[in-house]
Amino acid sequence: MINAYELLYYVHQKDEWALHQLFNSFDPLIKSCIKSLIEKSPVLKMYVDDLYQELMLSIYDGVDSYREDLGSTFTSFIKVCLVNKSKTLFRYYNSNRIKANHYGLSLDSFVGEENEHYHYEIIPSPRPMNDPKEAFDYLQTMEKFQQYYHDMSLIDRRVLIYYLKGEKYEKAAKALNMTRKNYDNHVQKVKKRLKAAFDNE
Repeated sequence: MINAYELLYYVHQKDEWALHQLFNSFDPLIKSCIKSLIEKSPVLKMYVDDLYQELMLSIYDGVDSYREDLGSTFTSFIKVCLVNKSKTLFRYYNSNRIKANHYGLSLDSFVGEENEHYHYEIIPSPRPMNDPKEAFDYLQTMEKFQQYYHDMSLIDRRVLIYYLKGEKYEKAAKALNMTRKNYDNHVQKVKKRLKAAFDNE
């Protein structure tokens, strides 16, 4: 059976089969490191794939940085690399920057007993117009308003425009060449008729 040093030699010769075999030989250790991380912090279970890839890369880096003349076996060296990388990953995934994601839900994950619905299908949209009923009601209201606006006098239209813009009464009255009281009377009349028009529907 080919040993770690022979695999390492072939890996340096760019042998893909040897690299695959090397990864496989450390697969149990990688999984053991991940299991240990999850035992310390169960929420890390959601990052299993990321942890596995990071530890695999650690082995790849170890292949390039290993030096036999330093007195450590290749297997021992890789074990140390994996342990140190595990500690780094533990600190990273428990940092304040990442913690915010720990208790989030993926919109692409299934929910329900039958697993027939995605999260994004049951979470209310923050945009009301994404709701078909809200969109329909809005269109109905706009049609009513447009009909009412069409039947209004020119002066009432102008008063309504200034009012909806939030213009101050004094400024609006001056622009329409009327007194503040007169402008206010028009505003109240328009509001009253609008309310009556929609309440009667």
